[in-house]
Amino acid sequence: MVSISLCLIVKNEEAVLGTCLHSIHDIVDEINIIDTGSDDKTKEIANSYQANIYDFKWVNDFAKARNFAFSKATMDYILWLDADDVFLEEDRQKLKELKNALDPSVDSVRMHYNLSVDEFGNVTSSLMRNRLVRRERHFKWIGAVHEYLEVGGKIINSDIAVLHNPVYHDATRNLSIYKERLERGEQFSPRDMYYFANELKDHSEFETAIEYYEKFLEGQEGWIEDNIAACAKLADCYAALGNQANSLRSILHSFSYTTPRPEFCCKVANYFFEKKDYQPAIFWYKLATETAVQEDNLGIQKRVYSNWIPYIQLCVCYDVLGDYETAYYFNEIAGVTRPGDSKYLQNKQYLEKRLLSVKKKVLIASPIRQDPEILRCFLKSLKRLNQEGLSFYYYFINDNQDKKSTLLLKDFQKEMQEVTINDIDSEEEYRKNQMTHYWNESLVWKVAQFKDSMIEHAKEHDFDYIFLVDSDLVLQKETIQHLVAQKKDIISEVFWTRWQPEAMEQPQVWLSDEYTQFEIKPGEELNDSEEAQRYHDFINQLRQPGVYEVGGLGACTLISRNALEKGVCFKKIPNLTFWGEDRHFCIRAGALGVSLWADTHYPPYHLYRQSDLEGVNDYLEEDVIEMPVTDKKVAASQKPRITLSMIIKNEEKKYLEKVLRKHSDYIDAAVIIDDGSTDNSVAICKEILKNIPLTIISNFESKFSNEITLRKQQWEKTIETNPDWILNMDADEMFEEGIASQLRALTNQEDFDLYSFRIYDMWDESNYREDEQWKSHQLYRPFLLRYKTNFTYKWKEQKQHCGRYPENIFQLPNSISQLRIKHLGWSTKDLRAEKYNRYKKLDPNAVYGRREQYESILDPTPKLVKWNK
Repeated sequence: MVSISLCLIVKNEEAVLGTCLHSIHDIVDEINIIDTGSDDKTKEIANSYQANIYDFKWVNDFAKARNFAFSKATMDYILWLDADDVFLEEDRQKLKELKNALDPSVDSVRMHYNLSVDEFGNVTSSLMRNRLVRRERHFKWIGAVHEYLEVGGKIINSDIAVLHNPVYHDATRNLSIYKERLERGEQFSPRDMYYFANELKDHSEFETAIEYYEKFLEGQEGWIEDNIAACAKLADCYAALGNQANSLRSILHSFSYTTPRPEFCCKVANYFFEKKDYQPAIFWYKLATETAVQEDNLGIQKRVYSNWIPYIQLCVCYDVLGDYETAYYFNEIAGVTRPGDSKYLQNKQYLEKRLLSVKKKVLIASPIRQDPEILRCFLKSLKRLNQEGLSFYYYFINDNQDKKSTLLLKDFQKEMQEVTINDIDSEEEYRKNQMTHYWNESLVWKVAQFKDSMIEHAKEHDFDYIFLVDSDLVLQKETIQHLVAQKKDIISEVFWTRWQPEAMEQPQVWLSDEYTQFEIKPGEELNDSEEAQRYHDFINQLRQPGVYEVGGLGACTLISRNALEKGVCFKKIPNLTFWGEDRHFCIRAGALGVSLWADTHYPPYHLYRQSDLEGVNDYLEEDVIEMPVTDKKVAASQKPRITLSMIIKNEEKKYLEKVLRKHSDYIDAAVIIDDGSTDNSVAICKEILKNIPLTIISNFESKFSNEITLRKQQWEKTIETNPDWILNMDADEMFEEGIASQLRALTNQEDFDLYSFRIYDMWDESNYREDEQWKSHQLYRPFLLRYKTNFTYKWKEQKQHCGRYPENIFQLPNSISQLRIKHLGWSTKDLRAEKYNRYKKLDPNAVYGRREQYESILDPTPKLVKWNK
């Protein structure tokens, strides 16, 4: 660990010095205060922090004062601050870590200097300074005013920040020093000339400021960052005098030193904005948002020019041009930085009213050769789509060979407005049956031509969107409304299909190549189990309501005018052998820079086979997010039994009775492991479960300190009862209301042997917790398992957090369910304290769990989300 001397020069700083020293006194090893003539309580405050106080006669030279301060330092390193600087807690911790780990060969450590922060906590102006220097190098300060520390050797950058927090300052002090030096006939260095011009500008002496800025730049001897900044300030001076031409010339002069920076892009944009020339203004504002802030640059970084200013100005530009949707988009981005700013809020209110008055045109388009029964359901779902704020138009290519299907389209045209039907006389056969659909190369590219003709129709008639949808899908009412609201150029609503009758359901989206549904990086090699796990992760993600970027999609896709104008289409790519027109569409979109997105909030119902019609009526009558289940029917006498498997310990005053009464609606048997209860928990189990086969095993000594032993005992005693399905639940877990029939439906099918569910950590009766440490409900976990006697089960041999089932159960055919589980074990303050103490005792070093989560259990202000039935 290195030692640190803190050096400050002060005069009458009683308003700020205490705050400064309080933020740093316990980190440094020595405090040296150089007082230049205080007549307030500055010295008393310094004494209260055991500072060494030295008097220094003020001679209008900051460098001399700072060099005197450095001469008093005795530690390894010197940290310099002004009295109105502070370290915030996050940066205090970083400085402590740096002090412990700093390589003693480092000569200087640069830190951020945050010069200004807005009311929302955003740093609006900052620069890097050589803040901590090795004493033995005897670095010197140079410059009477706006002094700088000349350093060399081994210099490193840190992410530590010092906050400049001024209460007041003598506004004329520096200008007076410069003018006194001029009167004495001193020759200004280039740096002095630049800072003198700054003081003149700050005091609105623009003509004289211009004179010195021009001299400074003509001399070509200044530091490059000062040269660049001088161009910006010179432009401001000319603008203040109404000389816009010279203002622009000064801005463009900065480009001779470096590539355009956000501040200068915004200034060029402002020039065109003032002339009401909005397209070039938009170009320059966008360039400002795309230009990276150079974090390691020692010049001042005005971050407001890369986030707030260009975005709010883009909003104004697009509003003037009548593009209210784009204006709204950029206003929302601006609001991320300043969410409470009155400009953002007023723009939002105004633009929302504008958008409500302008309806977007959506072309719903479908190439149709379809069975009448399925087509009728498709058209019925189109009729019930929510059109609020949108104008729907329909374009169908009628390739039907069944006259009933053609009549259905004609009837739809009579009933609905803006329906165009393009009749195609095609004799090409398309075969399908209860097993699958049979495609060939000719059919694929015929459909591709149909879709491209629809795209051309959309472009010719200036549609805002085209919604390309297959005619065997049944849509939910809010599908198109929701997709439009996502503001994506290409986005599909995910639906699920059993491509073969006995196969697992698959989504019509993928991540890469022809149909790869697991993430893999270039050059990465995965074994079978890794591929299976990643596939499972992807499928689980798509089962959760959200919007996800993907590599391939189709069949239910909204495409924006922007994407159409870029050239997306279904035309075959000659050097690509992938099967299916959607692959060629997606690869072309990627090459054109258009991202592909999948939404999972409103999955359509896919009528892939005639047999799928069985579930469509329920689907049409209810707007549901969960997919309808068409399970194989099982005779009542043959229904598989559900055996509840549970561990209990002293649950009498908790949730055991409530949980068991809930489970008794759908379980057929129960196995209870009593892990050393000393209350009436066992009696409660016997009373509530008296009408079903019940096995209770009591441990006279608790085994919970070695969970793997307890879980294995639970498993072995449960399988001894020869169960069909095992429902493994803890005594504080229960399903949401009204799920008995749905849970039974899961066990009455033969495709899957394992179901996973989402479990919500209830923090009280009405709310669950959701934050960085508490997001178990975003994952699916195994609770319901079909016991297979011919499968070899293997446990995760880990003392704690070993899992409630053997770890290899995901090798069995598995799926997920949208039924939700409430975890009540966190729902009172006392229960949380009890679990906190238990984890501290059983896992003090956080070997089996996450320390951050353990510590967050007692968080007094957690983020809670209301539970909706």
